[in-house]
Amino acid sequence: MGGLGFRDMRIFNQAMLGHQCWRLLTESNSLCAKVLKGRYYPNCSFTDSGPTRSSSFTWRSLMHGKSLLDRGLLWWVGNGEEIRVTKDRWIPDAPCHPILPIVQMSDDLKVSSLMDQSSKQWNEELVWICFRPADAECILNIDLSHNQVLYCVSWPLTKTSTYTVKPVYILAKSGEVHLKASATGKEESSDQLCTAKEWKRLWSIKAPPKMKIVLWRFAHNCLPTRQQLRLRNIPAYDLCCHCGRYESIEHAFLTCQYVAEVWRQLRRRCGFRKLLKSFISPRQWIF
Repeated sequence: MGGLGFRDMRIFNQAMLGHQCWRLLTESNSLCAKVLKGRYYPNCSFTDSGPTRSSSFTWRSLMHGKSLLDRGLLWWVGNGEEIRVTKDRWIPDAPCHPILPIVQMSDDLKVSSLMDQSSKQWNEELVWICFRPADAECILNIDLSHNQVLYCVSWPLTKTSTYTVKPVYILAKSGEVHLKASATGKEESSDQLCTAKEWKRLWSIKAPPKMKIVLWRFAHNCLPTRQQLRLRNIPAYDLCCHCGRYESIEHAFLTCQYVAEVWRQLRRRCGFRKLLKSFISPRQWIF
């Protein structure tokens, strides 16, 4: 599976289970969907379903995949009769989180309650009362279907708006990386858009691919320096072989007196210093 880009089989399995949940949601007339609905969620929709005391291994596995599906699912309103105002994601401009009203609402309140049933349009006065101005404007900009279709679902994190395994795997994997970084106390910028631009700058520089990989590993502190080898319980002498000082990644590339002169010569010719500075916190930046 490594050749396909899937290296964490646990997350890959969850992404595959999420795809089966997507099929149950979008192909509700299939035999499999009808059987599972009759057994596990006869009185609600699949999105409202959950594990039960007598759940089979198959259903528990599907619920594991559903937890990943719920992270990016976006509902197109239709007639709004099956979409919950506060629990489901149905605002195109804010697909990553449910909308929060400024007045108290029941968790089961449907989007159709925000519509004028006679004109089949939004009840503008009610929308402005219930939501913040920015959210109310987003809601009123949603075009309602004149055919009053029930609803449809989409996955806005892909170009085709359909659930595909690889982008979902990347989403889940990146989320796990962020959680691990947070648990270990590593700092991370809250401006993810700015961070993404910095990574694009790294991969777009004019340098051999292996040099870009070295820079990427430098930024993630995962180069096999003597310090890293010792942290991974690999027997190694943790002092620099040139100057006899403790060999961290910063020492090996920046502060060792034998490489300092090389950096001084490259500083004016290349943009490496500026690029590296964007990936190292000010406390770590030495020169």
